Amino acid sequence: DSAKIGSIRSGRLIDLEIPIMYDAAFGYSGSSAPLRLMFLDSLFYDRIISPDFAHSGFYRIFNPDNPNERIEDTLYTNTYDLWSTLDERGQNSAPEIMNGMAFHPESPDGGVGVGSLEIVYPATGVHWSYYPNLGGYLRWSDGIAHLDSGTGNQLLFQNIIVVKAPHLNTEIIEDSGGSPSIQIQLWGEGPVIIYRDGLRFDGIWRRLDSRDMLTFYTTEGEILPLSPGKTFFQVVPVDFSAVYESP
Repeated sequence: DSAKIGSIRSGRLIDLEIPIMYDAAFGYSGSSAPLRLMFLDSLFYDRIISPDFAHSGFYRIFNPDNPNERIEDTLYTNTYDLWSTLDERGQNSAPEIMNGMAFHPESPDGGVGVGSLEIVYPATGVHWSYYPNLGGYLRWSDGIAHLDSGTGNQLLFQNIIVVKAPHLNTEIIEDSGGSPSIQIQLWGEGPVIIYRDGLRFDGIWRRLDSRDMLTFYTTEGEILPLSPGKTFFQVVPVDFSAVYESP
């Protein structure tokens, strides 16, 4: 449980996929009108908690030391209110997972040594470096260590997964700047790069049913296991090439 979760951000088209994968509840701050209707019509609407539908449990925390703070960075909640809301709806139950990812403590054969990687998105850059003594990868964002605001520790993950999936600009406008909402098509299958134990593995991700999690296979069709621990997903377009590796 956590007494402070946030800041809470808006819902996107990809959020129509993730809650179904994990049979999860979904809390978010708001969305565009067309997307709000999609959430209303979703199979998990009873597990949505959001000011978008006048739900309670959210509050603002302003930083007096940051006069340039954006309003969208000030919304928070906590697990106690979220669990309470789900209890009231009779929705606080264990998820029913259709399938699962594979894990194994030993690296599979065929990995290529990669000590660090840089992922350069159009608006931001992400850096990961593997530390054997820590048993995982530390994360930087735009050259600044990415910290957990709850603990102050730098983010550390055992698996970094670069999922390549089709990105489609839709006619939905999602902000005042006129940006189109992007549909990331996380169904079917596509290329994937998995980093674990300081090694790179190329393979295929697969999701054949809306309730399936992403699962991973070698190009020969064998199961590609993750390392036990935490996993960070980096989702990029299929033709994305701005991933730079160092030994």
